Amino acid sequence: MARLSQINLQVNPPLPQGVTAGISQSPLQLAQWGMNLLVEISTASAFLTPPNANVRSTTTVMGHIDTGASMTSLDQNLAHHLGLVSVGQGRNATANGFSVVSHYAVDIAFLNSALSSIQNLLVSSCQLPHFRLQQALQNPIQPVNFGILIGHDILARWNLTWHGPTSTVFISD
Repeated sequence: MARLSQINLQVNPPLPQGVTAGISQSPLQLAQWGMNLLVEISTASAFLTPPNANVRSTTTVMGHIDTGASMTSLDQNLAHHLGLVSVGQGRNATANGFSVVSHYAVDIAFLNSALSSIQNLLVSSCQLPHFRLQQALQNPIQPVNFGILIGHDILARWNLTWHGPTSTVFISD
């Protein structure tokens, strides 16, 4: 008998009492691709007010929970697609060693959930090997095609429980 993993998330407006909403993955998908959430990434709010007034650019992609990442990182091609302006550079430590990468500021919302949005979050950039921008824009829910790695800077805001035997993940903030 196959079990389904379920992320129990609250939706806005609230559902009637006793009704829950969730995103389901099979244990095989959870084991193969890890935990992914649908996220909306936008130009940082700080860049939308004068004198720096920019047009808000927004897209929806899958975000991958990366417990080994100290800082949230988005794919460099996604940053270019959104027209993000670098706010500096930093060194990223990866399995392949250190690299100098651009930093950006973004607003991020966790769709289909009651998780709090984050404004003006400093994120790093990277090259995600499986990310295909055009595929993500056409179908953002493909688990392998995640455009952002959710690091400790966001995870530290959450209570995250991963119950391995049932392949169930609960997230709250």
